[in-house]
Order: sequence, then structure tokens, then C-alpha cells
Amino acid sequence: MIRAGDADFVSMTRAHIADPDILVKTLSGRPEDVRPCIGCNQGCVGGLMEFGRMGCTVNPAVGSEVRMGEEKLAPVTTPRSILVVGGGPAGMEAARVAAFRGHKVTLMEAAQRLGGTVKLARKAPHRAGIDDITVWLEEQVFKLGVDVRLSTYAEVDEVLAEKPDAVIVATGSSPRMDGRQWGNSGEPAVGMDSRIVMSSLELFEAPPAHAPASARWLWTMWCWRRPKTEPLLRVVPTKN
Repeated sequence: MIRAGDADFVSMTRAHIADPDILVKTLSGRPEDVRPCIGCNQGCVGGLMEFGRMGCTVNPAVGSEVRMGEEKLAPVTTPRSILVVGGGPAGMEAARVAAFRGHKVTLMEAAQRLGGTVKLARKAPHRAGIDDITVWLEEQVFKLGVDVRLSTYAEVDEVLAEKPDAVIVATGSSPRMDGRQWGNSGEPAVGMDSRIVMSSLELFEAPPAHAPASARWLWTMWCWRRPKTEPLLRVVPTKN
């Protein structure tokens, strides 16, 4: 825009929150190293509004720059063998930072690809952009020489066989199905035992077989502050 004369100044606020070195990396010919903003507004805008402090979903150093940040990741004097179990965002970030500092890192992931549940969450309407961070992390761990092993379950014997100096377990979590919600924990949602209720992971992994190909299906959760007489889940076929 500036080169074309359409603007004199361009502001990239959230992009600089996600990676303060965006200009340095780009001008030095390393645009692929720029950590992407996924536009979620959870840590920056959401953090300010809810907690009174700024954070960032993809950059854990935001708000804690005095003690955190890539410029503070000094190379280790004694490299160690690090085993990371789990190849979601947390596991890849752990592997990236450890390798960045000079450790020998092995990452084991049970699935056939990296990314964890973000690969499922990106299937939600208009949410494909949240996968940008997992794509970036995957590129970084391979660039840094991390030994990535897919379709690999890390049981006790497999872990001990690696003889690691340290093990980082980043296997994520599962959706709770007891009807309790963070926003209204005092009143569990009723109807969780219904056969039509499924977790978000189940929905994105295997959409209902009876959903017609010519229709989009709208899944609406009626959990928060709803009358107890209303159903927990409504499945509504809508035209494209």
C-alpha cells in the first residue's frame, strides 16, 4: 500500500503482539520465521477486558517481557536429550523452544500429523485461520532439526527406551461431558445423556452420517442461562 502510494503509514497492532520482531525478521529475509497472529482476540483484547492485562494466545511472553521472550532464550552450555510427548500447539512450542536453545529434541505424536485438536477446530465455519499457528510451529520444529515421530504412542517402555534427560508431556485434554461449563459452573446442563449429544471433537472428527449432502447442519448448544425445559442440543438442517 505504501509503495503504491495508497497510504503513508500502515499499522499492524496484533501482528506485532504476536511477534514483536516481525519487521526485523522480514527485512532480514526470514519472513517464514514470523510468528503469525491468528486473529482470535483471546489474549489481547480479551485479556484486557477480562483480566486487565494483555496476553497473546500464540506468544506466551506478552505481558511478561521482563522475564520471557525469544531474546532471553540463551543457548545452553550442556545440551540434553528432551522427549516431548504430544504434537499439538503446546508440544510443538515446547519442542521448538528446547531445540532453539540447543537441546536434542524428539517429539512423539500418536496421530498421523501434527497440530492436535486445532486441526479439528479449524473446521468450524470461518475459523480456518486458527490453524496458521500450528502450520508455523510445524515448520519451525522441522527447521530446528527436531526428530518428529508420527503415529507413535509413547508408553512407558517407549519413553524409557529413549533414555531422555527430561520428558515433557503435552497430550492435551478431552472435552468434559458432564454438563458443567466454565461460564455457569453452578448449574450443570441437563440432557447430557441423550444419544444425540456429542462432544465438539466427535462432531468435527465424524459428522453425523444422516446429514444430507445438500444441506449444512447447524448445531446449537442451549446450555447457558436457558430454561430447563429447552433441549440441550438442537440439530437444524439449513439450506446452503
